[in-house]
Amino acid sequence: MSGLHTQSLERALLESEQRFRALLEGVEKVSVQGYDAERRVIFWNAASEQLYGYSKQEALGQKLEDLIIPQEMREQVIVGTREWLASGRVSIPAEELVLRRKDGRPVHVFSSHTMQRNCRGEAELYCVDIDLSERVQAEARRQELEAQLREAQKLEAIGRLASGIAHDFNNLLGAVLGNVALALEQLPPTHPAAVHLGLIRIGGERARSLVQQILAFGRRQPQQLKAVRLQDLIRESVALLRAAVPRDVRLELDLPEPALYVQADATQIQQVLMNLCTNAWHALEGQAGTVELGLDVQHEGAAPRAHLWVRDDGKGMDPITRSHLFEPFFTTKPKGEGTGLGLAVAHGIVLAHGGEIQVDSTPGQGSCFHLYLPLLDWEGPVTEPAPLLSLSGEGQGQHVLYVDDDEVMRLTVQGLLRRQGYRVSLAGDAAEALDRVAAGDVDLLVSDFNMPGGSGLHLAAELQRKRPWLPVVISSGHITESLREQAQRLGVRALLRKEKTLEDLAGVVRRELERAR
Repeated sequence: MSGLHTQSLERALLESEQRFRALLEGVEKVSVQGYDAERRVIFWNAASEQLYGYSKQEALGQKLEDLIIPQEMREQVIVGTREWLASGRVSIPAEELVLRRKDGRPVHVFSSHTMQRNCRGEAELYCVDIDLSERVQAEARRQELEAQLREAQKLEAIGRLASGIAHDFNNLLGAVLGNVALALEQLPPTHPAAVHLGLIRIGGERARSLVQQILAFGRRQPQQLKAVRLQDLIRESVALLRAAVPRDVRLELDLPEPALYVQADATQIQQVLMNLCTNAWHALEGQAGTVELGLDVQHEGAAPRAHLWVRDDGKGMDPITRSHLFEPFFTTKPKGEGTGLGLAVAHGIVLAHGGEIQVDSTPGQGSCFHLYLPLLDWEGPVTEPAPLLSLSGEGQGQHVLYVDDDEVMRLTVQGLLRRQGYRVSLAGDAAEALDRVAAGDVDLLVSDFNMPGGSGLHLAAELQRKRPWLPVVISSGHITESLREQAQRLGVRALLRKEKTLEDLAGVVRRELERAR
């Protein structure tokens, strides 16, 4: 009986060992390896094959440090395992490690270790490694998204600040340029002061152009969206560039045959392309080179997107430069040779169009900027927006009330309209404007939109109730679709861009007065 009992126990023990070995062999996602006293592999399960890339046949008999241990850890592992095997116990806790695959790539694992003795009393080391690659990738992606969010919030905050300053600066420039225009009209062309006034006007126009870039960066520029055929827009941009770039800079196009459309403000997207191409040309640093503009369709993601790129073979950029690339006023050019706004403006415009902008660059190997814009399924005609009717001519004493909280702007507009033959009254806010309308024979009211104590729309609403026949024009630095809809509901006759008030005001006033007859 005892012999049968012993055989039964031995058989049960063997079956248990086989079940345990089968479990270790077949378990997924958990790598189990066994090593003898010389650190040679004696056990290598299927999960180890998947994790480290070595088959069982390749691994068996190989030393631990020659298989999965990075070079910088080998000496430490050799010394440590000798001590463990000599003492019969593992002296380090389970921990996260970065080991090495067969192809040399790093692999993140959570590794625990145990020491066992075989039937001959020999110490054996067993390692249990859990693959952390997915968790590490998810963590890296989370950190990347957090960094992108912080960057977006920083740029948004700077954009709001810059836009607020730019709007105020726009008013000041409008007053300066308006008064320069009035002064030039009163001087003969040969007057010595006319030359200096002309230089002031040129400087003012340059400053206004800079303000428009700041507004575009802050995404406070109003958009005029329409169906845009990208191939045409790229060709127009290249035609403009060819006149500016040096002869030894080649401009190459890579455009597909099927027409690709996006819903966009053509002027703003062209500004993006011009900024990127100018940046690429400057990256050549006066050397001969190539700037390539290309277009194709990206099918990744939920919906296809237009993919535009601008590639140069210039000096390229290091990671630190790339990390600051879209920040306003950041530039690698010498002092006085760049504002640092070109790429920040491009970034703001692309985001405002629901798109994305990325850059690939390696020092000494050039750069490639990638733009992604939502594609438009479009088969109709591509139409241009109707230009604002620009009329000139003399008024006939009609009474115009101009409302603005900026005194310099009020006085400038007053001088401009008086020279056109109109009677002009001024008001500094909505309440004063309502009093003047109630007291006088106002034929037309022009109001700034953004004023303390009541906006231009608030004033228009009151006038619609009290004087529905009075034509109202509103001037704003940020004409949105929402503003257009509200203005239309309140009977506002026209919207003027704030920065173009002095250029367009006389024509709009004459047009609306003629319509009101």
